[in-house]
Amino acid sequence: MSDLENDFETWMGGDDPSPTLVDGQYVTTGPEDWRDGRPDSDTAADRLARRIRRAETELARIAALADEEVRRARAWQEDRSAGPRRLIAEAEKALEGWARWRHAETQEVTWKLPHATVKLLAQSTSLIVDDEEAAIASLLAIDPDSGYVKVERTVRRGDLKAAVDIMPMSDDETAGADPGKEHLRVVLDGEIIPGLHAEKPAQRPFKQGPPGGTG
Repeated sequence: MSDLENDFETWMGGDDPSPTLVDGQYVTTGPEDWRDGRPDSDTAADRLARRIRRAETELARIAALADEEVRRARAWQEDRSAGPRRLIAEAEKALEGWARWRHAETQEVTWKLPHATVKLLAQSTSLIVDDEEAAIASLLAIDPDSGYVKVERTVRRGDLKAAVDIMPMSDDETAGADPGKEHLRVVLDGEIIPGLHAEKPAQRPFKQGPPGGTG
């Protein structure tokens, strides 16, 4: 462990009892006992929460320092790169002029030099849709089966979720499924919808955050 990590561990611990893994069980140096790898009182639990807040503060400080170092490194990179980039831009402009002169003289489009392959590429044509609705209507009127218009159909999950009923599945239906999730039938107007099912965590998800949070 580095000196920095040692300092952080000391700062994190403060005067709190520090849980330590001994023979597969967490024990502490303070008055609170641990049971089965967890604190057994609200006070001990809040000590953990306080450490999490401290660690989050430290993460924010580290992130701010890292952002500053990245900003300085990028500024240095931009400053040192300005000269080479300017040289490349000016040289490419001159090289393009040479290529166009050679093309006008010889109709060639590719030149292999010791330090570069220079090309004048073929002009490509791009289709620009100025009014998609008008273009789709015209294409469908001319040839509705041409395949020029792509029609996408997707399940609108948000609207569907508000309209359906969610019902438990049988044990046979959920055999082999992820035991960490509860699998459910999706029913609309009394009909089970094939190809759809719902799922939710088998247990309430754990969440912790600063005091005063919601959710």
